[in-house]
Order: sequence, then C-alpha cells, then structure tokens
Amino acid sequence: MKLSRVFLLFACLTIVSANFTEAQVASPILSGSIRQHSKHSGDNHNYDSKRTCGTTEYLQRQEELYPELKQSREKLNSRIHSLAEQMLLDKKENRSIYIIPVVVHVVYKNGSENISMGQVQSQLDVLNRDFRKLNGDIALVPSVWSGIAADVGIEFCLAKRDPDGNPTDGVLRVPTTVSEFTMADEVKYSTLGGSDAWPADRYLNLWVCDLASGLLGYAQFPGGGSPSTDGVVIKYSNFGTTGTATPPYNLGRTATHEIAHWLNLLHIWGDEPQCAADDQVNDTPQQKDSNGGCPGFPLLSGSGSSCGDPNGSMFMNYMDYVHDNCMYMFTQGQKSVMLASLFDFRQSLLNSNVCSPLTPGDTLCDTAANFLSGQSQTIFRPAEIGTSGDGWVSGTNSSEHKAKADFFNLQLNNWQAIHGLYVYFGFVHQTNPLTPVYLKIWDNDGPNGTPGTILGSRTLTIANLSLVVQGALPAFVTFSPAIGTDGSFYAGVEFPGNGLDSVAIFTNNIGDSPVNTAWEQWSDDTWHQYSDNDSWQISLSHAIFPVFCSVVGMEDRKSTDFFKVFPVPADNEVYLMTSEIIYDIPQIQVLDISGKLIPCASEFKFSEGLLKVNTAHLPSGLYCFRIGVSGKFYSEKVVIYRN
Repeated sequence: MKLSRVFLLFACLTIVSANFTEAQVASPILSGSIRQHSKHSGDNHNYDSKRTCGTTEYLQRQEELYPELKQSREKLNSRIHSLAEQMLLDKKENRSIYIIPVVVHVVYKNGSENISMGQVQSQLDVLNRDFRKLNGDIALVPSVWSGIAADVGIEFCLAKRDPDGNPTDGVLRVPTTVSEFTMADEVKYSTLGGSDAWPADRYLNLWVCDLASGLLGYAQFPGGGSPSTDGVVIKYSNFGTTGTATPPYNLGRTATHEIAHWLNLLHIWGDEPQCAADDQVNDTPQQKDSNGGCPGFPLLSGSGSSCGDPNGSMFMNYMDYVHDNCMYMFTQGQKSVMLASLFDFRQSLLNSNVCSPLTPGDTLCDTAANFLSGQSQTIFRPAEIGTSGDGWVSGTNSSEHKAKADFFNLQLNNWQAIHGLYVYFGFVHQTNPLTPVYLKIWDNDGPNGTPGTILGSRTLTIANLSLVVQGALPAFVTFSPAIGTDGSFYAGVEFPGNGLDSVAIFTNNIGDSPVNTAWEQWSDDTWHQYSDNDSWQISLSHAIFPVFCSVVGMEDRKSTDFFKVFPVPADNEVYLMTSEIIYDIPQIQVLDISGKLIPCASEFKFSEGLLKVNTAHLPSGLYCFRIGVSGKFYSEKVVIYRN
C-alpha cells in the first residue's frame, strides 16, 4: 500500500556514486551497539515465534555512520519507484527471465556449520521456485489476492567462474575462529574472520554463518553501503531445506525474504506499528505491524492486522515475519520494484557471464580500440567545429542522424569472436526513462563497405545510460551467442527517434585519431564518414570498445586435417567425414561462440567414416564442433543458417 510519497528508508547511490566510496568505509566495524528486533508495547504476539530480520536496523546504522548515505538513497529510491510505476503503467507483460549469479560464502567454525553442497543447492532451488511463482504452496494464496500473486521472472544460478575467470562451483568454504557474527559485517572481511566479497557488479554474495542474538539474516539495500559489503547474510541453520535447516525456518524463505530486501523491498508493514507508514507498494494492504507464527485468513485483529482493509493483512507475503510454511507470495507491485532495482542500481548483473561454464581453451578476452589510451574524452556541439545546427556531432542532433559507429579492421585468430561492447556516453537527456537505445554490431557488407547486415543488437534504456553517465562509467552489453567476424565490422549506437530524448558518445579531440574511423547514419539511411565533405569534415574516433574472447584453445587440431565438414552453411544436420580408419566412436562437443556446451545427438557409421550431428534445435549462428578421437581433439567452425 502506498501513502503520500514519503520515502522513509529508501535511497540511492547511482551505480557508482562519488558520494560513498571505499575510502569512507575503510573500517568495516560498526561502532556502538547493534539494535536487535524491537518489541512494540501493547503487542500480544509471542515474539519467540517471529523471525528476526536485521535489514532495517542495518540500514539505519549505516545511515548513522555515513550521513551522506541517507540523501543518496532517497534519490535512488525515488528513481527506482518511478521506474516501477512506469513499468506498471506500461501494462506490457514482461515475460523475460533475468538470471542473477550467486556466490555462497560458507564461513564455519565447526562441521555442522560447514553445510553441504546439497543444502546450498536446496536453497537455490527454493529461490528459483519462489521468484518464479513455481512454489507448490502458491495455491494457498487467498482468492482475493490470487490475481496479483506475481512471477517475478528472476532466477538464480551458482557461479561457474570466479573473478579471475577460473572454474568454480560457486561455493567458498572458509574456516573461522569466530563463534558468532553480528551485523557489524565481520563475516564480509577475511581480516575479521570472514570471507571477502566477490565483485558486487558481477555476483550476488550470500554469506552463510552463525549469527548472534537469534538473528536469521540481514541484507544490504541497493546503495545501502560499500560494494565490499553488498549482499545477504543468512544463519546456517535457516539456509536451504536440508542438513542443518531448523523449523520453523527450514524451507529457505529467509533467503527469499532477504534477497527481496537486496532488491529494494521493505517489510510489508513499513517498520512502523501505527499505520503511519507502509512498504510503498500499491497492491499490498497497509498493516500495523509484523505477524509471526502462522495466522489464519482473514487476519482482522491483533497488532499485525491491516489498517482498515476488509480482507485483513497479507501475512502470507514473503515480506512479513511469519514462519516459512506460511509465506508464499510476492505481488505485482513488489515485482515491479524488484525489477526496477535490477534494471537500475543492479543492472550490471544482467551482463555478468559468470554462470557460463568454462570449456577447454576458454577464455582469453581483450578489447579493441580506435580511441587510444591517453586521449581525452570530449563531445562537440556543431558550432564548436564551425557548423550550424543544434545537438551533438557524435549524438542526436537537428540533422536527425539515426546512428553513430566506428569502423574496425582487425587481425583476429581463428577462434576470436565479439562477446560484448563498451560505449562511453558524454551526455544523456531523458524525457521517458524507458526510451530504448540500441548498441549494435554491423557487418561491412553495405554499399562501398558501409554498415550493412546487423550482426548483433542489444537494448538499453535512456535511464540506464543516465546512470552510467552520472557514474562516469561505460555502458556495457554482451552478445549471446557471441558474434563471429572476419575482423572488419562496425560497432556503434542507434539513437531514439522520438526527437525528445538525446544522447552523445564521447570522442577524442580533432587530430588525435591516427585513423579516420567515425561514421554516422543520416535520416535517409545512408552512411557517411565524419571526414566527408558533405559531413563534418573532421577526423574522430568514438569511445567504443568491442570485447573479443577466444573460445577454444589452439592446441586442438583443425578438423580439416582429419574430418571434412558439410554442408556449408548447415541447417538441420551437420556431417563430418573422414577417410581414416577409426576404431573408437568419436566424442562430439558442440559449443556456441560464448563457450556454452550445447547437447546435440550424433550418430557414427564406421563403414562410411561418417559422423552425423543433429542441429535442428540450434538457432542461426557460429558454432565450434570439437571431435575427440583416440585421445586427440579436432575442432572446426560451423555456421548454422536458417531463412
């Protein structure tokens, strides 16, 4: 339920805010005492039956220690809720699934605290059911609210790559001498007996440990502290559904509750017992206080009852304090807030590739650049280069240019492909935060070698770009599958065409660029170099950086040394033929260009030396076929093309 917009707790740092830095949080210890869950006078509930979540008190303490945090979080929360409201007004059903990579830090003093991999996986399974509305107890939602129970569209995966690109199972096991941890964040620092966070822009950090004072868990709100403390802490006896998980908090709902905080949800009663505040979500009934135990519906009396709603309080919501077996829903309004948080402050997680497993020879990555290191970033108005018109030379302008791009002509090895794209923007003006901007890769097969076929395209919003400009960060997208290229291509940005929103890409200074690489698309769809006589007549390069990665090691032999591949390009079936005598059935691996292993059925005919691979389920794209024969591996690129 939303009252007049008074943002009591929320906030916000931009993706990286200059107002809250690591230097300001050099000491992770929170001085003074940590307040535990408060008991309101006149409340008749048995508090032994209530969960104890420390998230609100953790935020309050952070704001006391770092006063600048409160103002920055208010700005962030306002932005997140504005985007959430826009998403609800848009009324388009969002069927996308968003993947959040997870690393679990198991910090233990004894064997029981060193929980099993099975217990960790049981928690991931619960999260993937709860956030997708696949939990069996969703059927218990009262009919008055069943229509607003939400599939949030978020799934969670254990990381397959560590921050250095090495293989991992997504679980760190760290012995400690600390008996119990507190909300002073000791568990998040190896120097204090805990485990250092992995980069919060690529991983959701979950710490599992023993917690003091009956605390079940706590989370850091978006913008609620340093990246080195960002994440969620859960007591080991309330994590997952097996092993040490202890009733009544043994169904994994503590992590569901805390991760929702991490995605910007408040407690459903607004952490105030007199109906003077709420959770700032329109479709949750306003309620007086928290509920514990397992109430019956409708709950019309008691301290946790509603503030006048005839259906009573929504005690079965994941953001109340009831037992695990009595909470089983998010609402559509809560979904919009969580997704808005993911699209805003936590947007970098959507581009994280750490859930993709490593494969033999994977991965070496680098960026290509026409914009050289040491060159200054700038953006020009037309008047600054002696030309008439409004807007920006390297962005939207009164000439209604549709796109800007840089041409790249690179020498690539056999297995390099475009996995991502960085673009630095120098200016953003937004009227509609959801206005799309497209980051694209084009082949150079247009007239006279200009941009032609679109090889890859990813969409960001004007709101996304506004954030990265505020944080002096690049916009970044990944391409999946990665884009195969012969090394000659264009990378750039297609602008919004509404005439209201505007952007500009950073360039170097006139005369800096060793090559003339900047191009633009005019309103008639023709492409022109900046140096053309009928264009700007200047030589520039954009601050655009494609990311290349090698997928398969060059220790593999080329399959043409042993196998012949046909047809080229292929469609539903790929054949590999050899004239050599083979005594073992070949082993086949099919990888997309990002290195992901894709199951494919195959059949080998010894008499013909023919290996047939079924590719009917593969979308168009570039693939690597690895064939293992008698301990040796052969590899070949295969193009799948469908009309």
